[in-house]
Amino acid sequence: RIDKLCNQTDLVATLLGQMQISHSRFRFSRDILSQTYTYPCAIHTWPEGYTFIDCTGTTIYELATRKASRLTPDPKGERLKKIKAFMQTAYRDLDSLK
Repeated sequence: RIDKLCNQTDLVATLLGQMQISHSRFRFSRDILSQTYTYPCAIHTWPEGYTFIDCTGTTIYELATRKASRLTPDPKGERLKKIKAFMQTAYRDLDSLK
């Protein structure tokens, strides 16, 4: 049992890391058992929005309203900035595959 906050996408890098196989091709996967895993967080996306969870709390952003619908204290809006930056990176990555 491993009690670390992570994404299901992190499973790839974690398993490959245990086998000492490079996971560099899996851009959105992190080895949660490595020394470089220093910012535990999880991101969930669905057609209507995104959820970002880290040790400071949870932010749920809804695309229809363009607002956070659930926000645990985040006075500077850092979690919201992080999920938006992540999604911009993911969309650029997908767009480059065209």
